[in-house]
Amino acid sequence: MGLFSKKVNGQVIKACADLNGANLSATNLTRADLTNTNLSNADLSNADLTGANLDGAIFHNTTMPDGSIKNPQP
Repeated sequence: MGLFSKKVNGQVIKACADLNGANLSATNLTRADLTNTNLSNADLSNADLTGANLDGAIFHNTTMPDGSIKNPQP
C-alpha cells in the first residue's frame, strides 16, 4: 500500500506541508507522506509514525514520539 495524506483535526496533512509549531502529540500518522514537510518546533510526542515517509523532512527543535528533541536549539 502506498503512502497517503492524513486528516488530523479536520486538516489534511500531506507532503511539503508547513507544520512549524504544530501540536501533533498522540496523533496517528501511520503511512503518512510527510516528504519535505517542515516539522520545526512541532510536538510529535507519542505520535505513531509507523511507515511514514519522512524523506527530506525538516526537524529543528522537534519533540519526537519518544520525547527526545531532534536538532535542539543551542
